[in-house]
Amino acid sequence: MSTQKKSVTWGRGLETLGSEFLQDMLNNMVSGDAVRLGQKGQKAIRPNYQVTRINNENTAFDGNSHKEDSEVDTYNSDWLSIPFSYQEVRNAIENAKVLNWQKPIGK
Repeated sequence: MSTQKKSVTWGRGLETLGSEFLQDMLNNMVSGDAVRLGQKGQKAIRPNYQVTRINNENTAFDGNSHKEDSEVDTYNSDWLSIPFSYQEVRNAIENAKVLNWQKPIGK
């Protein structure tokens, strides 16, 4: 059995989450933060996410409400995506707007 740590790779562009979801997520971040998307919530539509602050403190957020997840402090890293920077999320919002994707694709 392999002990290699596995991490989810977000296989779709962030813009497929829609500009509204991404803006709400970005509102929970500041420049220098990174976000990793989870698989606990409504997968690929409103995923839960974890923001890592510049001081390496993690905050878990519910993907439906965009409020801190009161059930956990952090999510299992095996079920989190690669990190995306604040700027990458901002770029994804702009891409979603260009594509006229306000809502998640596939909903």
